[in-house]
Amino acid sequence: MRITICENKIELGAQAAALGRHCIKSTIEKLGRANVAFVTGTSQLEMLKVLRTKPIQWDKVNVFLLDEFVGLPDGHKASSETFLKENFLDYLPTIGSFHPISRANNVKETLKNLNALMKDYPLDVVFICIGENGHLAFNDPPADFDARDPYIEVTLERRSRRQQVG
Repeated sequence: MRITICENKIELGAQAAALGRHCIKSTIEKLGRANVAFVTGTSQLEMLKVLRTKPIQWDKVNVFLLDEFVGLPDGHKASSETFLKENFLDYLPTIGSFHPISRANNVKETLKNLNALMKDYPLDVVFICIGENGHLAFNDPPADFDARDPYIEVTLERRSRRQQVG
């Protein structure tokens, strides 16, 4: 494991964006496309600000989200899709495709569709952040490490719900 210590969040964002850009470009060179997933959160903002300005063949990048709230209306400020669009996607000239997670209440159908999609678009690069309590993409400790599907339904712990809304 490589550990990098940065002076501040701006430096951290720049280094994360540089590494991510390298991985995306290398994958495009090797495979002709890259499947990239994001989790959202304020800790990602500096990285997204830098990454969106870097020359990458975005038309060869398929973008995925790893988490989303169910039942939110389009454009809701707590939506991961809204966050990623406003802070990243809206700045790009084009992308290969964007696969948001449906916020509709038909969770089983959404999970079925997303898990099928992962078979055709296995992830190459994932930008993650780990929450204050150790959660990753809404998977709170203790997570189900026996889950076989990439996308699963989770119920947020109370502490995580509070963290999500500030």
